[in-house]
Amino acid sequence: MLGKLENLSLREIAMIAELPRFSSLRALSRSRDIEVAQVTRALQRIELHLGFQILERSHAGIAMTREGERVAAAALKVLEAAQDLTSSEGAREAVQTLTVGTRGFLNYVFAPLLFAAQRHVHNQRLSADAVRDFRFRFLDMSPEELKVAEHKRLIQIAIHLDQVEWTKSWESYFVGNLRWGAFVRPGHPLLSQYASGSEGIQPEELIDAEFVGPCYWMGSEIQEGDDGFPLPLRKRHIGVQVQSAMTGIELARTSDAVVFVPNIVSSQFVHHGMIARLPIGNTEKCFQPVYLSVRTDAVTKRLVDYVMETMRQALD
Repeated sequence: MLGKLENLSLREIAMIAELPRFSSLRALSRSRDIEVAQVTRALQRIELHLGFQILERSHAGIAMTREGERVAAAALKVLEAAQDLTSSEGAREAVQTLTVGTRGFLNYVFAPLLFAAQRHVHNQRLSADAVRDFRFRFLDMSPEELKVAEHKRLIQIAIHLDQVEWTKSWESYFVGNLRWGAFVRPGHPLLSQYASGSEGIQPEELIDAEFVGPCYWMGSEIQEGDDGFPLPLRKRHIGVQVQSAMTGIELARTSDAVVFVPNIVSSQFVHHGMIARLPIGNTEKCFQPVYLSVRTDAVTKRLVDYVMETMRQALD
């Protein structure tokens, strides 16, 4: 099979090696930052030189033929050999760093899951579709900073709550919904006051309660956030403002303030009896969609699928 590759350029061999990662020519074209028509012509030339079909094309996308899978595995061996020849450390393969940009509380929740995914992929590296060795680097970034970092090609993965218009070398996936709840310290007067209520507390009944409000730094100025609580900020008594959900939880734990934060962040504190959930009514719409976005030329489809699965389990 290696002999079939001798008439191809290294660039064409690289394209063959990465084909199993993609389910459409559009995704492949994005990863290589070229037009779909160019990818199509390149694949036609490759199949002509090889003398057999490597892809099956349909309205649903692309799939490797059996011959295509074999030649892709052979192409990967050629690339690995080429990397060994050009590496200053000989046979030692460099470790790829995948930088993840996201908000602080999302880093807190999802960093352990991505690290576990990293371990899982490392343990599977001897399989036929193994990926290059890599490690994660996690950074706290605002949505505006994500765009700057993406433009400078400084990040490869982003986890975000609002949709972002990425360049064509990126793909974005909806992961699930992040749900929110109101929390106070154990023994808070509100807990005993509404303990017998079957419908819980109506948001309007908390107009006199002291809340921890959201704020954040936007590069050159301070912005007041919106936590999505059913009672608007202007109608609530905001005793303090914070950027970090963890800071808000600590303030609620040590005072009579009410904090409204994602359930996925507060769950372990509720489990250990450090805070308690307020039974608030009309909060079924208090959620935000979570998105995973990746630079397709740096992150394999296999890693995306595994990370998506672990993130969805956490959101459920």
